[in-house]
Amino acid sequence: MKNLGPLLTAFLVPIIVPIAMRALRRSAVSDHAPGRTSVELRYGVPMKVLGVLGLALGAFMLIGPVFLSSEGSPSFDPHRLLLLLFIGPIGCLMIFVFLDAFLVYHSVDLAGITCRSVLHRPFRFAWDEIKAVDYNAGMNWFVFRAIDGRVGRVSSYIAGIGTLAELSIAHLDRSVFTDLAWTHMDDAAAGKPV
Repeated sequence: MKNLGPLLTAFLVPIIVPIAMRALRRSAVSDHAPGRTSVELRYGVPMKVLGVLGLALGAFMLIGPVFLSSEGSPSFDPHRLLLLLFIGPIGCLMIFVFLDAFLVYHSVDLAGITCRSVLHRPFRFAWDEIKAVDYNAGMNWFVFRAIDGRVGRVSSYIAGIGTLAELSIAHLDRSVFTDLAWTHMDDAAAGKPV
């Protein structure tokens, strides 16, 4: 019974991860209403739940190895410090998921896009300032590049992506989009999960 945890994890992860990803994709287009002229793009409930789980797991990954011994009493062991150095970055990324889910939002309207991030202050792109739109399939986000070098990234999991896609297609020339970005924008504008 002691080795049941890894077996259970190996069985559940391939089932849970695709279900969670599907929920994220569906929540991004669930409120799509064609013809909107402005929208605030925010993460939906599935991403916020994932963010809270990420916060809990990340905190446990950072605190657990240093302060808890196998007997459950607080102690410090140099080997636990090495463990923390190994899994600490992963724990920090899990906490970043929480921050991203609750603090990141964007807005899009007839004049352009405003991008907000945990890592930088908000900035605005006017439609005529955007020189390229790409889609990063590994990160599942649209990458907007401005003439002056600014780069804005908008996750395809964020609610309101359909309106962003509609307005992008309406205000930007087709030559600005890569083929992959155009395909995903067209799908999102039609209300399909990206």
